[in-house]
Amino acid sequence: REWTLELGGVTLDPFDCYVLGYCIANSRQPCNLKLQWCSINKECVKMLVMVEKGRAFHYIKTMDLYGINQLGDEGAIVLGKMIIENKVLTSLDLGDCGLGPKG
Repeated sequence: REWTLELGGVTLDPFDCYVLGYCIANSRQPCNLKLQWCSINKECVKMLVMVEKGRAFHYIKTMDLYGINQLGDEGAIVLGKMIIENKVLTSLDLGDCGLGPKG
């Protein structure tokens, strides 16, 4: 059964993202993840990846990171490597996430 988690506007630190990844990985159900304006940075993405070798990413169906999340190019590369293994992802929004030369 698919579920949605909306945390838009809630500031998340790396530990919060680790816990979030743990919950997603152990739900074993497709997840719609809405993390707009959560101040997520590359360290947060790395923590999501650390959880059970990135298993959380296998369950993310949609991921909305639009807003002041500052992934940067390094965070986007980490995210991209994990998404390659995702078989259910249908939508990814990385608008205004500090990517590329102009951020």
